[in-house]
Amino acid sequence: MEKFLAFTLWGLCLVILYKIWRDYTQKKSELISIRSLFLVGSLIFLPSSAALTLYNGDSGIFLIREPVRSGLIFTIWIIIFYAVFEVTYWKLPLSPWVASLIPKPQKTISDVVLCVVTFVFLFSSGVLRLIPLGEFSNQILIPLSSACKITAACIAAWVLVGRWRNPIFLVFGVFVFGSIALDFAFGSFSRRPILSVGLALIWVAYYRVLRLQSPRFVAVKVLPLCAIALVGLFFVTGARDARFRGQDAEARRANVEFVSNVQEGFTKVIGGQGTGAAGMWAIEQWPEVEETRPLMSLRYFSLFPVPRSIWKGKPIELALLVPFYVNHPNAGGGLNMPPGIVGYAAAEGGLIAMVVYAIWFGIMLRLYDQYIVTNVLSVVAIVPFGIALGHIVGLPRGGLALFAFLYIQETVFVFVTLFLVMKFFGSTPLAENQAPPTPAR
Repeated sequence: MEKFLAFTLWGLCLVILYKIWRDYTQKKSELISIRSLFLVGSLIFLPSSAALTLYNGDSGIFLIREPVRSGLIFTIWIIIFYAVFEVTYWKLPLSPWVASLIPKPQKTISDVVLCVVTFVFLFSSGVLRLIPLGEFSNQILIPLSSACKITAACIAAWVLVGRWRNPIFLVFGVFVFGSIALDFAFGSFSRRPILSVGLALIWVAYYRVLRLQSPRFVAVKVLPLCAIALVGLFFVTGARDARFRGQDAEARRANVEFVSNVQEGFTKVIGGQGTGAAGMWAIEQWPEVEETRPLMSLRYFSLFPVPRSIWKGKPIELALLVPFYVNHPNAGGGLNMPPGIVGYAAAEGGLIAMVVYAIWFGIMLRLYDQYIVTNVLSVVAIVPFGIALGHIVGLPRGGLALFAFLYIQETVFVFVTLFLVMKFFGSTPLAENQAPPTPAR
């Protein structure tokens, strides 16, 4: 029965991938969109990960006592999640209406101004990281510093697409990307920002050049870029173990030298980092063993900016509690083990929470995609939504509240900044965008 459930979940992965491609070829949606990236991330961390656990019978540190029952519930829940998500995304009119209320860019920004803005973002990235505000720095300023760095890469790529034969702009691009690469190598060396940079470059290439090409041409051009980004992700993921969290950049690089290899990273990523096993374990834990936390992710989403130094009773994110529940030796040392959307739903209300979160994500992601396709010619609309895609891909794994909040925070910050630049330094009026009022190509 376990293998039957495994093949059912793998079949579900193929159905979702086919639907993404069919929607694209039928000009219903973009191939590279917030929705498609979220769905691909969810396939890795949810059905594919659970299928691998069921097929191999290896749940790692998560003790699953009834794999058939838990696997069946997992399968039913995830199918319901995808169904509710898709219906909400395509049918609910709330997101298109809200998107229509957001100011639209009216002018273009010259490449020279964009180059200056790129240097400002690079400089701001370093400054924000150095401001000593304790917990506020960790929650707000450090993510914004990362957003500034990725924004610089995004804008540089946007400029280079049209100016790559100009030696001045080419030197500009080499300087920007070289600075970012050095920062990753000798600075933060964190996986999600590296993934975000790779996805951001693919995002810009698609919306700047590839989206109007044939599906076959897009596949030939995009797949190699995705492969490069994945190899980088595998390399960094292979370096991460229980020791990685809490280390400084120098210790992390040493860890890479002795632990990392692409094959190990590939195994971890394809296995969804055990998220499927964690989800099935959570199904057995709540509400029978542990107390239910009703819709905590939605509540924590609104409470996240409040520092614990101000609110002593601020709830603890589920991913930080799981290591204690499974008696992990590194529990309490900053280790987090998110159990994925299914695990969060199990702990926060069961199937009802699963439906609520599907509606939440359907509304939220449709809003982003709607604004993008109705302003697709403007750097002001494309770059901000592409600078934190690592959060979107990682959102199905969790934490739900954390990644959702960080994506909004970073996107809004960059959007407002670029909108003000467009307002005060914009030049010619932006050409009328003929994109239809729904997420269609």
